[in-house]
Amino acid sequence: LVFAPCHVFAPRTPQVYFANERTFLVWSSLCVQLGSIAIGILAISFHRPNILHVGILLGVLTTIFFLYALTLFHRRAHGLRTRSPDGPYDDRFGPTMVAAILLVALVCNAVISINQSLASSGLPAS
Repeated sequence: LVFAPCHVFAPRTPQVYFANERTFLVWSSLCVQLGSIAIGILAISFHRPNILHVGILLGVLTTIFFLYALTLFHRRAHGLRTRSPDGPYDDRFGPTMVAAILLVALVCNAVISINQSLASSGLPAS
């Protein structure tokens, strides 16, 4: 037996379009929060060049996350408008990368802060 490929098209209901917009708004909200944290870090890093680097890195990552969200939103919207079966429309890559990169940024910030605290107290930094 030979089966023809079955194409399942995305339904054209307002719920689907609004779900795509809601997802983009959630990603945008995350980017605004991360951008605010990056600006806060940059504001307090006047005489601390290591902290300045963390703030710049977080700002660059925020920009990358926002561009990723924008690209994903437009790709999904185009797929919904044209009823493209090129799914899946779920995102398995984005949330995992956001969590991993934020964890690395948090650990780097903690290590830099601990090293600067040890250096200012006169103890040898590791």
